[in-house]
Amino acid sequence: MTYCSPDEHVCHSAKDESSDFIYMYEKFFKDLGVILPFDSFATGVFQMLGVAPTELHPNSWASMQAFYVGCQALSITLITPLFLSYYTTRVVKQVGWVSLSPLPKGSLFNIFLASYKGFKNHFVKVAVVGGASFSTDCEPLPLYWKFAPKFKGFDRKNLFPEEKFDLGLLEELLRGMSCKELGFDLYRLMQRALKKRGLAVGANYSSQGATTAKTKPSTTLKVVVMAKKTSIVVADSTQHPQILIPFGELERVCSMDMMMAYHLCPMAAIKMWKEMLFRAEETNKERDLEKLVKELEESKVEVRREKAYLEFLSHEATQSKAEVEELKISLESLKSKLAEAKAEVLSLGTKVA
Repeated sequence: MTYCSPDEHVCHSAKDESSDFIYMYEKFFKDLGVILPFDSFATGVFQMLGVAPTELHPNSWASMQAFYVGCQALSITLITPLFLSYYTTRVVKQVGWVSLSPLPKGSLFNIFLASYKGFKNHFVKVAVVGGASFSTDCEPLPLYWKFAPKFKGFDRKNLFPEEKFDLGLLEELLRGMSCKELGFDLYRLMQRALKKRGLAVGANYSSQGATTAKTKPSTTLKVVVMAKKTSIVVADSTQHPQILIPFGELERVCSMDMMMAYHLCPMAAIKMWKEMLFRAEETNKERDLEKLVKELEESKVEVRREKAYLEFLSHEATQSKAEVEELKISLESLKSKLAEAKAEVLSLGTKVA
């Protein structure tokens, strides 16, 4: 990892005779805690969107990191299709930064910074050594800028059953959570951790005995590179949370303190996510209870209404029955009178004869 010359731009690509490399904005490491090599999740995002790492806007990187923390909190497997089922891309006619845009009613997080400044002209060049790869799984990824096609979001119908189950857990979360509240400012956290040991960020360190370390001004970026056959870890020795400074040059306890500080933000973020999920579940339970109580009251009112209506019908039936009895009596009376009238007619006929 080295600083770039003034005539270099992040959109440049390697020449035919040069080895492959990638550019990385310093803000990725300082603000967002990005580490190298890329894991399968980040590599999958680059592949699916067809973008180089610096071609993706820092705010979109923040959304990726926030999603990573959220999946950790919920014990969800971190996969690219699940993440990209929440986003489409915003692209311009010319080659430029690609930004993730949340799908309607699908934004889990608010934007990291409304106006992300100070990142464009501060970037470094990263190259692999010893046959290593830019990704942990050795999968290829776009290294250089090119025109990225419009991405309309991953169709959730194509998710596997277990992924749909994880999606259901994510859907239970509150919308519009703040990326900043998930604790990405690891650089300042590291400043405080180093200051406790009498060290300053931005300086080179050399061991002076078993328990002391002196500092001297540095005009270049000191880098720690650890390479294996299949992967590479590259870090700014004083700014990156994964390696920070060469562990061999400091006390072991200092290294452990820094590693604990590195894990503090994700642990706090996970706890916050769990608390938010718990509050959301409690809120949903309260809403469900209120809904049930309301439905019960409505049912009681409906039962009373139905009971009153039944009583009305019963009263009407009783009245109708009484009227029928009265009609029967009137009919019997009419029959009796008719019989008497017939008898009188017969009597009159006999007298006339």
